[in-house]
Amino acid sequence: EALSNALVALKNKTNAQEYRFSDNKGSLPPPVDGVIVTLFKQENTNKLGISRKSSGITLAAADGTEIKAIAEGSVLFSGYLRGYGNTVIIHHGYQYYSVTSRIEKLTVHQGDPVESGSVLGVMGSAATLFEGGLYLEIRHGKQPLDPLLWLNPNRLSTSHELTGNTNK
Repeated sequence: EALSNALVALKNKTNAQEYRFSDNKGSLPPPVDGVIVTLFKQENTNKLGISRKSSGITLAAADGTEIKAIAEGSVLFSGYLRGYGNTVIIHHGYQYYSVTSRIEKLTVHQGDPVESGSVLGVMGSAATLFEGGLYLEIRHGKQPLDPLLWLNPNRLSTSHELTGNTNK
């Protein structure tokens, strides 16, 4: 009976976690309070001259800035990923994933549980050698989703907002 009760409690906790992520669409905190420098599906050319469409967004923030989890979940991967640099992939339940890359120093490991706001790592210049800024993708299964539809818009700015250039 104790085992059955423990399994039911675990299932209920997992179900609550799965729905919490999708219920928070539009209000999730960004991994850093930064400036958006690349938008979802924007054509981007890196410092090596290689062009590709972005499956996520890029945020500029100062070296030393702590990078935080956008929602609770479990770390599926923490390490170097070719083409992305140091990367943390978090499963948020219900096949929702966040992929955070170009991290100077990782502070979480595969299997670690994380809460919204848990520190994943730190920003640094060596991590952005070929492409600038912190990279964030949100996926549902294999499908990339526009992170700006999921993040709290009041926590981010764009480069033209900072310079006063609104192109009106």
